[in-house]
Amino acid sequence: IPSAIGDLPFLDSLDFFGTNNLYGSIPYSITKLHNLKRLRIWNTTWSGPIPEFLSQLRNLEYLDLSKNQLSGSIPASLADLYKLTELDLSWNRLTGNIPDSITKLQNLKRLRIWNTTLSGPIPEFLSQLRNLEYLDLSNNQLSGWIPASLADLYKLTKLDLSWNRLTGNIPDSFGRFKGDSIWLSHNKLSGKIPESFGELNCYGIYLSNNKLVGDASMLFKENGTTHAIDLSWNLFNFDLSRVMFPKTLGYDWI
Repeated sequence: IPSAIGDLPFLDSLDFFGTNNLYGSIPYSITKLHNLKRLRIWNTTWSGPIPEFLSQLRNLEYLDLSKNQLSGSIPASLADLYKLTELDLSWNRLTGNIPDSITKLQNLKRLRIWNTTLSGPIPEFLSQLRNLEYLDLSNNQLSGWIPASLADLYKLTKLDLSWNRLTGNIPDSFGRFKGDSIWLSHNKLSGKIPESFGELNCYGIYLSNNKLVGDASMLFKENGTTHAIDLSWNLFNFDLSRVMFPKTLGYDWI
């Protein structure tokens, strides 16, 4: 990226999409783009750490750095981009934990950090992002229990924590989830599905490939609105023939 990019002071959107011959680093001169609201560098061969100086783009509302070869930890300074409504760092080689400074992003609606090598527990402080509508942390190396406090994200429409190393029980508080879909598949979750899940009216509930046991009949309501329920590869024990299936449910997803 030429350093002369900083000589476009009125630029409000910058998009590098599928540019496989993009190499090197982002020039510091990009910080001169004070009107930039949207920055997307997607599907390139750009490598190295995420530059700390990106935090100087204080009018940025949309930041997508997904599907590159970025490495290292997520800079805590990204939290200075207080106008951000969407942040996507997926499909990189990021390591470490999500910094607690991210709670400063109170305008954030969509957070996607999937298919990286993030590790450690899912932070409790994510529940402070009260405007979050979409949270995808799938396909990482996250471990430990699922924080019950995530149920406090009452605006959340999609929660995807699948393909991690999460253990323990599904929090009973998740029965308050009002979103469209909840993905907890391909973890090491154990115990019974909370009875509170009988109150869910999600489009899709995906719990496959865990170590869940007991009864799951509470998920099936004749007048329910669920279209897809995936319970495969668990240890459930209940009589499916006595279940009243929702009219909306596609049989191929049971």
